[in-house]
Amino acid sequence: MGVKILVVNRSDVLFSLVEKGFRDAGTDVESLSLDGLDAPIPLGSLLRETAQHFTGKDLAVYVADEVTFGDGGGAYLRQVSSWAEQALVPVIVIASLCRISTRELRTLGVEAGYEAATDEDVRRVVQTWVR
Repeated sequence: MGVKILVVNRSDVLFSLVEKGFRDAGTDVESLSLDGLDAPIPLGSLLRETAQHFTGKDLAVYVADEVTFGDGGGAYLRQVSSWAEQALVPVIVIASLCRISTRELRTLGVEAGYEAATDEDVRRVVQTWVR
């Protein structure tokens, strides 16, 4: 059985590179877009349905244009981290601009953050997490 990855989209620019990178590595990739959710994240059945995407995954990858220390990763990252924690799934961040240290990310429940802009950048991250 292969590695199961959930790629969470918050970046129109970087998302397709990341999704392709994990697919090319032979992983089973499921995509989740948070475009239908407004911050603050709504309560109720939509929230539960979205959280179910994390169940049974080996890794969640949050893809964003920007993640910074100033906003603490933002409401979306905090919610994704919460869902991943409930499903016992590690979560990483891949962003075009990642200006938050690994130490601060860990306080948010995120294993690591990576800045990527090219296929080669994404390939290096994928190789770190997928054998």
